[in-house]
Amino acid sequence: MGDARAVVEEKVRLRNADDREGSAALFDERCELEGPGGLKFTGPDGWREMFDLWRAAFPDNALRNVVIRGAGDLCVEEARFVATHTGTLHTPTRVIPPTGSEVDLRYSIVHTVENGRITSFHLYFDQAEMLMQLGLMPLPAAAS
Repeated sequence: MGDARAVVEEKVRLRNADDREGSAALFDERCELEGPGGLKFTGPDGWREMFDLWRAAFPDNALRNVVIRGAGDLCVEEARFVATHTGTLHTPTRVIPPTGSEVDLRYSIVHTVENGRITSFHLYFDQAEMLMQLGLMPLPAAAS
């Protein structure tokens, strides 16, 4: 499975199947995983940490409407993260207790894949939107 798109499709399939170890096997030891708010992890163990962080805070989470585009060793995943916040979310800067709120967040991940393994993983999502959906940040006032 050397094709970047096939590797990312498999990662999404395993991720939605809650297969932590199967998905971790797709990450190269030198992979840098980065996300908003200062999230930084490395390699398969870093993927396990990231997987556990989100699974603990949002046990019912699923990736929906996934679109994967790629060329060469680059691949972009765009989708929706749909879940209920029933566990504690540990971020690099704060701990967010469960709110019971449902979230439906759009996100993108830019991957680099070499020799069938993910070597770079950069996650992007709107942190303010997530905080609003969790009820931790006021919604913007409606335009008059």
